[in-house]
Amino acid sequence: MALARGKSSTSWRRIREAGCFCVNVLSETQENVCLAFATSRADKFAGIPWTPRACGVPRLPGPPPPSNASCRERTTRATTNW
Repeated sequence: MALARGKSSTSWRRIREAGCFCVNVLSETQENVCLAFATSRADKFAGIPWTPRACGVPRLPGPPPPSNASCRERTTRATTNW
């Protein structure tokens, strides 16, 4: 899996510092969650229920079950084929 973040991402610092993150796959009924995470607001989890996983990262309720992931390779710059 690749995690592509924007240069101005405010979430990336937290992921990098934690060294791990949780992959939550959203269902079609969770559009509100998707929209909440697609913003640049400071607290993306405000009003969204979650529980901490073993390494402290957030797990969202509902199927399918999430997967833990860790940061192994870091690419500082990537380009597209535009």
